[in-house]
Amino acid sequence: MPMTYYTQKQKWDFPPGFEEGFNTRFSRKIGLECMSCHNSLPDFVKGSENKFNALPEGVSCEDVTTGKYSCEQRSTGAKIDTSKYIDYSIVNPGKLPIDRQFDVCQRCHLQGNTVLKEGKSFFDFKPGMKLSDYMTTFLPRYKNAMTNLLWLLMPTD
Repeated sequence: MPMTYYTQKQKWDFPPGFEEGFNTRFSRKIGLECMSCHNSLPDFVKGSENKFNALPEGVSCEDVTTGKYSCEQRSTGAKIDTSKYIDYSIVNPGKLPIDRQFDVCQRCHLQGNTVLKEGKSFFDFKPGMKLSDYMTTFLPRYKNAMTNLLWLLMPTD
């Protein structure tokens, strides 16, 4: 259900692009590309449309920190003294180089048409990896986009 809680207004409402009443977007296909960003690691029924074996409840820190792998490592009894060593089983995005930080965010927040690299899936990219090794996102071109951008960047008196 496309609903958003607007904290400034202290109310639930439809997000932009969704109107009350008839809206064809309510019947659109929700595939793995959509769900891999909007819900943590859904169990998608391959070859289906809108079918999932299981759906977690929302987005978790796993999506940006590889937390599941860290939990698996700890369950084996492995311990890392983080006062002396780096724990490579979990990624703190804030400690990544800036271009890898952007890749973590852009995985879900870059709007456009995404095409996977051959043999890759939407679940292959993990924080710390180079996003362009897994997918390419084509962005729309807008008329006068460069002119508008330059106007915004010009200093004002």
